[in-house]
Parts: sequence; structure tokens; C-alpha cells
Amino acid sequence: MIKFGELRNYISRIDRVSVCMKDDFSYENFRYIREVPKSYDEYQVYGIGQIESEFLIAEAFSFEIEGRQINKTMFLAPCIEIMLDRKEEPQV
Repeated sequence: MIKFGELRNYISRIDRVSVCMKDDFSYENFRYIREVPKSYDEYQVYGIGQIESEFLIAEAFSFEIEGRQINKTMFLAPCIEIMLDRKEEPQV
């Protein structure tokens, strides 16, 4: 298995990122990969994909918001989703 810290350098620097935890599906969204806390680096990567998730309008470009607004503060945007697993890799 690959740890998130090993994968971090290969994730797009310009795309939005959603980090989702496998065990409870909790997630955090980030504008750029550099904003993802280093505390995730030791978690195992369970999967990578693309999803639409909510982001703050205040952090968006105006062209991103049109037709995607959820409410006065949030809008939907495509992002890279990385699912992580808190469990340690099994010892063999």
C-alpha cells in the first residue's frame, strides 16, 4: 500500500482536493494540495477518483461559481478525491 505522503508530490498542484476517510466517510476539502495537512501523510491511500464537492464561494474565481451555487456561501466544484485509511499496513 502507498502512504499519502508518498503520493502527495504527484497530485495536481492546480486542482481542488477532497480528502475522505474510509472508516466514516468524513471529509475535508482544500483549494490546493499544498493546503492538505501533513498529518495525513502517514495514512494509507485506499483510492483516488474525481467527485464534485462543496467549496467556499469566497475562495473561488467568479467563472467557477456560475450555475454551481448551493447557497450564499458554497458552490459545487469538481475535485480530486483521495480516500485514506487510518489503519496500519499489516505486518507479514
